[in-house]
Order: sequence, then structure tokens, then C-alpha cells
Amino acid sequence: MKKLIAITSIITAVSASSAFAKTEGSYLGANILRAKMDVKTSASSSTNTSLDYFSTKSKDSQTGFGINYKYAMNMDGFFIAPSVFFDQIGAESKVSDTQNGYEQNVNIKSRYGVKFDAGYDITDKFSAYVPFGLSMVNYELKTKDYISSSSYLSTTTTGRESAFFYGLGLSFAATDNVVVNFEYNRSSINLKSGGNVAINDNTTLKAKTSLDVMSLGVAYKF
Repeated sequence: MKKLIAITSIITAVSASSAFAKTEGSYLGANILRAKMDVKTSASSSTNTSLDYFSTKSKDSQTGFGINYKYAMNMDGFFIAPSVFFDQIGAESKVSDTQNGYEQNVNIKSRYGVKFDAGYDITDKFSAYVPFGLSMVNYELKTKDYISSSSYLSTTTTGRESAFFYGLGLSFAATDNVVVNFEYNRSSINLKSGGNVAINDNTTLKAKTSLDVMSLGVAYKF
């Protein structure tokens, strides 16, 4: 009888531990992120003015932070976790063409959106998942086209642009209530100026931006 009680107690404890280790329930998290931005610009014009100097490549990397909330649903180790998030990015690429008298700054300020993690609990501690979702990216695009050092056309465009993203993530249950995760995701964003960016020409600037974000986060399960 004592042996039966002991075995039952062990099974109950293991079952409770395994159930608790599942990726399920509510999570409130914060993370440190590293964002890498690659920008390719081009221009379109209503005239035949040469636009070669508008075609540039630039990049930047910055460290930022993020916050998120998700709710995970689990079935036999497989889980889906919808979430909402906000990332402060602050990456800004700069181009200065002194020969043609032209400057250009592309700034990805922040983003927010909805995300879905589809994954599997590999062990009681480790899980792997695929994140994908839709973000709204807050950006600023500045240009200056010079005639001389004191005469130039300056244009600033601020706005929001939607972008899909996808990636790969790993998580580790450090304690019953604390989960550490590492995630990488990528998105492509098509930005454009809101007005003319060239003197004596009706020119619109387009900036195709690739954004790669790696993050290390901690979440509290409740």
C-alpha cells in the first residue's frame, strides 16, 4: 500500500511538472534587440533628369528594446501563441554625396503589431517555434538636394508602413514562471518620400528596406 502511494505520488508530481512546463497560458515579456537595416534607394521622375545619384545603398545597426504579451494554447506539445508587441528600434542609415550635393537619411524609429508563434515543446525545458506576423513600422525619411552650401531643397517624410515578417525562435523555461527566449525575424519595407526631393525636378524617392531583428527576452508566465 505504501509503495502504491509512493508511486502514485511520483506519477502525480511528474505529471504536474510536465503540465506546467507546457507552453500555454499568458506571458508578459520584455526583450533587448539588435536591429540591422539595409537600404536600397531609387527615384522616379516626370522628366528626363539624370537620377543616378539618388540610387544608393546604406546600412545601420542599433540596439533597442521591446515589450510583448502573448497567450499560448497547447495540444500534445504543439502550440500556437498569438501576441501583441512594441519594439523601439532607432536604426538610421545616412548617405552624403558631396560630389552631387545630396544627403539622405532613412530612420526606422519603432514598430508594433501582431505576431503568431507556431511551435513544439521539445522537452520540459526547451521549445522551438516559428514567429510570423504583421507590423506597422514608424519611419522618417529626410533628403537635401543642394544648389550651393546655403541653397538647397529639404524634404522630410514621416509615416507608418505595414510589413510582414517571419523568423525562428527558441525558448527555455528557467523556472516555473520565467521563460528565456531568443528570436530572429526579418521583414522587407517599401518606403517612399511624400514630396519632391530634387531641385527643378518632380522626383519621388523610394527606399526598399530590409530589417533583420535579433532579440533576447525574458517573459513571466501567469
